[in-house]
Amino acid sequence: MYFNFANYQLGSGIDKSEISNNMIGGIFYSTNPYGMYITSGGCRNINFYHNSISIMNAGFGYAFQMQYSTSGYYGGLVFKNNSFVVYNGSQYAGYFYWQTSGMIPAQPIDSFKNNNIWNSNTGSSQAVFGQNGYGTNGWISPSTNGLNTSTCLWVDPLYINPSTNLHTISGALSNNGTNIATITTDIDGDTRPLSPSSTVDIGADEFNVPAENIGAFAIISPTLPLVTGLQDVIVQIKNFGSATITSANVNYKVGLNGSTKTIAWTGSIATNATSNVTFTGANQYNFTLEHSIPLSLGLMLHMDCLMAI
Repeated sequence: MYFNFANYQLGSGIDKSEISNNMIGGIFYSTNPYGMYITSGGCRNINFYHNSISIMNAGFGYAFQMQYSTSGYYGGLVFKNNSFVVYNGSQYAGYFYWQTSGMIPAQPIDSFKNNNIWNSNTGSSQAVFGQNGYGTNGWISPSTNGLNTSTCLWVDPLYINPSTNLHTISGALSNNGTNIATITTDIDGDTRPLSPSSTVDIGADEFNVPAENIGAFAIISPTLPLVTGLQDVIVQIKNFGSATITSANVNYKVGLNGSTKTIAWTGSIATNATSNVTFTGANQYNFTLEHSIPLSLGLMLHMDCLMAI
């Protein structure tokens, strides 16, 4: 979405416009894709509420770009409850640039609260405010180039499909917004906030987190390059639900026709926390070279976790 002269007003007009409850996502093959882009050509007095933007193969693009590089009246921008995310990006997920002179007012953003900015390439810079760039969560503070961003997040929203379905049931965005009196429904027409919650969620979708929701989150071992022989298989499981998890059946198999190995895991995992499960002894896997292609290309692992009833 590209905005130039959005809500343009002569002089120092203060009439407000709103861009809210949008999902913008997709797989991009351009070297510079943008989810939402506003320029200094008159864009001002705009409220950005509850937008979910996810850009795959971002390269040098941004989930949100604001480029205010000419003099003029450009104030009155408000950002609340948005999620700006890029995957495989080498640039910033959120780029909020304004020049240091000729701006009326000098700070074009009035408020930046309860927004999520995240780049899957955590080694890259994450956000720009004014002319300052920030890595990881360094942009979250009581004073980020004059803005209080202390209520914001730097988390993976774990969308159902980050290119085609920006709904989620992850607790990361749930109940972490700030209530806005004029935004009473979400993109699906669901009530904000959604009962029994009293606080809205970040992003375009309002949802409740299931109490019991656990899944495989990462393969810790083996790692590339693979070697032959008996090895432990270590999988990291995560609690995506709202209740502490104390038991689960954790399974893995190698290949579509491989045999399934199962561990009845017990322990304690709080909401959004993780734990590593190690398959050892009889549950190890014997990696062998069976093809003329490198072993690092011939392995496929399938993981799933089931709640113990």
